[in-house]
Amino acid sequence: MLRAGWLPTQYFTTIADETVVLTETLQHVRTSGTLGDLPLVVLTANGPTWWPDLPAKIDPAQFKARWLGLQQQLTTLSTMSTQLFADKSSHFMQFDQPDVIVDGIRRVVEIARQRKE
Repeated sequence: MLRAGWLPTQYFTTIADETVVLTETLQHVRTSGTLGDLPLVVLTANGPTWWPDLPAKIDPAQFKARWLGLQQQLTTLSTMSTQLFADKSSHFMQFDQPDVIVDGIRRVVEIARQRKE
């Protein structure tokens, strides 16, 4: 399903474009500051096969531990953050557990509505 989604789209063109500006993007992220009290939901894939086709030279356990630490750090960007885990999902949560994404969106909308009242 994943490969079928990649083929007819501009997926690879987009990946190439992102790669070209990766260093610049990292600089923006490092200097962005916080989100204050804006609602933030960090969606974290935590399934047994986190990243399909991971290169053999990379230790999957170390890679996943580092990834989970970085995901947790994202929650510090806002005082109104929540982290949701997709325990049956690979990196491609939209295919594996789309319900977690829907739940995250609903949470942000609910918080935003409460703040308007």
